[in-house]
Amino acid sequence: MKKDFYFNEFSESLKTDVVVIGAGAAGIRAAIEASDNAVNVIILSKGRLINSGSTFYKLCQGWGIQLISKEEGRNTYDNFFKEILEVGEGMVLPELAEILITEVPRRVHELEKWGINFHKTNGHFLKFLCCFADIEREVAGALDMENIQNCFRNEVAKRNIKVIDNFKVVKIITGRSLEGKRVRGIAGIDKDGNLMIVESKAVILATGGGSIIFNHNMNSPELTGDGYTLALDAGACLINMEYIQFIYGIIAPKKIHLNDKVIESYSSILNARKERFIEKYIPKDFSINEIIKERVRHGPFTSRLISKYFDFAIYSEIMKGNGTDSDSVYLDLRNLKNEIKKIKKKYPTFGDWFSWLQKRLTFSEEDLIEISLCAHANNGGILVNGKTMTEIIGLFACGEVMAGPHGADREGGNMMASTLVFGKIAGENAANLSKTSSHIKVNKDIVLKEVNSLLVTEKEAIYCGC
Repeated sequence: MKKDFYFNEFSESLKTDVVVIGAGAAGIRAAIEASDNAVNVIILSKGRLINSGSTFYKLCQGWGIQLISKEEGRNTYDNFFKEILEVGEGMVLPELAEILITEVPRRVHELEKWGINFHKTNGHFLKFLCCFADIEREVAGALDMENIQNCFRNEVAKRNIKVIDNFKVVKIITGRSLEGKRVRGIAGIDKDGNLMIVESKAVILATGGGSIIFNHNMNSPELTGDGYTLALDAGACLINMEYIQFIYGIIAPKKIHLNDKVIESYSSILNARKERFIEKYIPKDFSINEIIKERVRHGPFTSRLISKYFDFAIYSEIMKGNGTDSDSVYLDLRNLKNEIKKIKKKYPTFGDWFSWLQKRLTFSEEDLIEISLCAHANNGGILVNGKTMTEIIGLFACGEVMAGPHGADREGGNMMASTLVFGKIAGENAANLSKTSSHIKVNKDIVLKEVNSLLVTEKEAIYCGC
């Protein structure tokens, strides 16, 4: 190891009750709850607060939350619960799924009090089928990213929460106690490349997923899977890591969110030679209309349903060398424009998305844009109990980095719901634990040695900001 990338000491040492690693919706919600429970909180953000992470990703129009305000007919908590288990293919932790569907209405009501402008018609949330769902439910859709950012920023500002931006956590510090392995704090590198230590009684991991490791992805650059590495190094368990959702996104002229309902206009999808090709890959036992009807019902790819043949067609064409230079296919906007009225009739918000897109991309009606399947979200992650705590005493996880409420597939509108539901639970339980705990002395010499051993290559050291 080069001397330039070797730390000789900690430049600064802080002490608090609860450390939250991550500043998306899950991390902020956890910090707010911990602060409201009268403990000292520090948020460590890899980027800048409210300007990083998937919650506030500006290349996305907004987000939605699936919920049941009132049970009626088939739209019951029991059926919602059964759907999640079925879609998850046996990989869901039932306890967490049940918590999710029963708690999410309270979290949505809370966001409204914060000032989030949800899309409503005549004072009511829209009802429609979310991805993989069989029953129409209310969806609290927030489509104004500036409003979302301002509301979360204001809630943090109301409280005595210390925020450290541009901070890279490299290690969760643990030690043995009479009860078992226990959190003692974290070590990390600040924006100036200085090594710091923050001693705490509890740590909440809310670092988001790791989809940025894929060449084509629809997420912000901070989501490199840090939380998984930190959790494993601390001794926690990961489950269901193979379940990653892929959705279609625009690759060129620039990376930006694509509304999955464009699939309705499959004739607009062309290979690099500007030829239609989807039909030639459809098995003889199925019609193209059957495949499209199923595929348009969900954004992410799944191997469970016949809709997979649509995705197989696109990937096969690219693998045969008929894709663009960026391993994508074309979406013909001229043809799509002719289909917009028909798509809007089925999906009222599609027109809003297309208007949003036109403000962010400079293209004429003659242009072709490039699209491809992109890594979007991790359904697996850190194993936690109903209080969001791992096997390590004082180490909690919430949001996308946490596993449990989702399985092999995930219904639309449930990821954002889980960040808020389990963010609140993590903050409350971390605060309660810290009130009955004392700071355990950290052996800084040992931690320093462990940190240096983690920075084993020059590349890793540079990435960490040294």
